[in-house]
Amino acid sequence: MGKASDTFASITRDEWAEWKEKYLPGMKELQSEIGRSRYAEDAAQYSDENSALAKGVEERNISRFGVNLSAAQRRSMSRRTAIGNASTKADAVNNARVAEVERDYAIGAEILNLSRENTSQSMQGLGFAAQAEKNREMYNRQAKQQQKQSQLGGAMSGAMMGAMVGGPMGAAIGGIAGFALG
Repeated sequence: MGKASDTFASITRDEWAEWKEKYLPGMKELQSEIGRSRYAEDAAQYSDENSALAKGVEERNISRFGVNLSAAQRRSMSRRTAIGNASTKADAVNNARVAEVERDYAIGAEILNLSRENTSQSMQGLGFAAQAEKNREMYNRQAKQQQKQSQLGGAMSGAMMGAMVGGPMGAAIGGIAGFALG
């Protein structure tokens, strides 16, 4: 550790572990729901129930009014009802299948959006960490450069003062002292 990038990597790993623990199971559950709905089966069952109910109402109305249908009329009515029931059932099942596909697309889109959002946040965080690391390294270089300049300036000042006081030997001693103290 020690570098900002190492610290950020550790934080990122911890956040990833937390995300996998909290959110990944929910995403997997959503994903498992794709293609598993029972809309079509339910629509077929409801259509059959409605057809049986409609047939009962029709027979009750016929008997209520005392109408006696001939065998040919009953067969014709039965064929017409069967065609209508089949058409209604097919329509209900097809609409349910379309609804299933739309639902599955919506679930898939939601999973993609969650993944994109997570990736975007991660990339933004990595960008911030990289910029912070770059800035820290730049400031460290500047500080080292300033320290070198300070030591050089101290050595020069010490050498000049030493030269004024003790000549060439004083300049050497003053330069060493100025470099050490600068």
